[in-house]
Amino acid sequence: MDTIDVVNRMDCTGCGSCISACPVKCINMEYNPEGFLMPQIDHANCIKCGRCLLSCPIMYKPQTKSIIELYGGYHLNRKIVLGSSSGGAFYRLSKQMIDSGGAVCAAAIFPDSGHVCHRFAYTDEELKMVMKSKYVQSDVGDCFIEIKNLLEHGKGVLFCGTPCQIAGIKAFLKRDY
Repeated sequence: MDTIDVVNRMDCTGCGSCISACPVKCINMEYNPEGFLMPQIDHANCIKCGRCLLSCPIMYKPQTKSIIELYGGYHLNRKIVLGSSSGGAFYRLSKQMIDSGGAVCAAAIFPDSGHVCHRFAYTDEELKMVMKSKYVQSDVGDCFIEIKNLLEHGKGVLFCGTPCQIAGIKAFLKRDY
């Protein structure tokens, strides 16, 4: 088969890379019985191009690099630390990206629905929406497409997500920027 249907559902992480890779947009994320977002293909509209499969980090594992150095840190402003869950490190890195004209893409909780999805922050005000940890699966939607667009236009992007989402964006982009 030329679609992600060949991926064992127990192995799929729901990273969303396949959705971004699909040129006809026939893949949607739907909740499975356990409450996890999983890709579902509209086979009537699928052109069987195989792009979803080629962008799957389960099928095509991204190249890993060994860690040469590891850094740790925290923000010196107590107010920022108390409003964070990473000691303020995410805030500092994000603020630097925004101040340099780039974007931050990270998970946000929408209080009305409780839905958690990735969104972009381009301003300090928008950055507040993506701060703090959300220990649930986040819907990345079309974020990978927008990230690629920003990178191709020379903009910096800080993507914050789970390891499987990082693997998904790397598999979708196919190269380092």
